[in-house]
Amino acid sequence: MENNLLEYLKTALIVSIIGIPIWFSMRKYAFRNLNKTMASVLFIIYLTATVFTQNFIPFVAVIITLISMNRNNREDVDLYNFRNIKGHKTKIVLNALLFNIVVRYINVVFVNLIQLLGIKPEPQEVIKVFNNSNWTVVIILTFITVIFAPVVEEYVFRHILYKGFSKKIGKISSSILTSALFTLVHFNLAGTVSFFAVGIYNCYLYEKYGYRAAVLNHFIFNFVPTILIILAKIYGVNLT
Repeated sequence: MENNLLEYLKTALIVSIIGIPIWFSMRKYAFRNLNKTMASVLFIIYLTATVFTQNFIPFVAVIITLISMNRNNREDVDLYNFRNIKGHKTKIVLNALLFNIVVRYINVVFVNLIQLLGIKPEPQEVIKVFNNSNWTVVIILTFITVIFAPVVEEYVFRHILYKGFSKKIGKISSSILTSALFTLVHFNLAGTVSFFAVGIYNCYLYEKYGYRAAVLNHFIFNFVPTILIILAKIYGVNLT
């Protein structure tokens, strides 16, 4: 009973923090001419689909929104934050790889410290699912983790929340607040340092290079452990 309640709370939190902001963004740029009745129906369908499809539907919604932004060419569309990173891509990738190594090392130290205090953190739920699922599910999870999650989460936490809060409480406070929220929605004590660090660093990347840089760093951060988990599954190594 308690586990079911916790899962419901997790789902509600994810839909509230991730799903709903994306909807309103898509409504603003892609469906602004819809009447209220049709918009309400689509909103219900969108939320229901979000609950049952992880971040796939929010991913589609973000893509629709980005396409609409480019096509509309309205004055209130902030295309600068979606600028091309072609001239900076190599630097961003190399820094992302270094960041990945350093942060994961610090996270291991953090996990060891809390274990010394008698706290045994659980591995991420996604690791358990990867280990216990067939290869069809593994392939789907790989797309969700490596492709969909970076696009969706960076749009919400950096472009919507970080950018929005920065105007009210300043960039430093906004980066701390949104990174804390980013950590919270991942529901994993063992990854606390990693998630918070990614949040802070991606706020910096968003400011310096824009949304695409934050997505690229997030992609690399998720890609590396996903490949390691898949290799462990292939060779029968139990990571849990």
